Amino acid sequence: MSTTDPNTPFNPTPQPGFPPAAPNGQPAYPADPNSQPPAAAPYGQQPAYAAAPYGQPVAYVTAPQSNGLAIGGMVCGIVGLVFCWTTIFFGLWAALVGVILGALGVSRASKLGGQGKPMAIAGLICGGLGVVIVVILFIAVGSMFASATR
Repeated sequence: MSTTDPNTPFNPTPQPGFPPAAPNGQPAYPADPNSQPPAAAPYGQQPAYAAAPYGQPVAYVTAPQSNGLAIGGMVCGIVGLVFCWTTIFFGLWAALVGVILGALGVSRASKLGGQGKPMAIAGLICGGLGVVIVVILFIAVGSMFASATR
């Protein structure tokens, strides 16, 4: 068994037929001008993270809360706006639900830090337009029937 000083770096003797090792342990090949640089990690992979040391709490990341009232208000408002032309009663109810859920979604968005506020406003606008169009259609159809019966 040989004794070596642990403070000296490992420097093996070169083997016959192989170039001597560079200081970092890699073979000392001359740079090829036609070679390509090393490839980067595919698809932007993130480096692995070290586990928390023993006794340290692990931080868990939770998904941000979604504003279901805003989503429901926007969907109902759009449905009410689309169907107010074809089926008046279904369009009216969907538009009214869109206005109500949109208003509730705006108030909830203020509690969630603005999460879903644009969707809630879209539900309010689309639902409000649907209600206005249904009211105009009721008045127009009512006046046509009233003038036709005279």
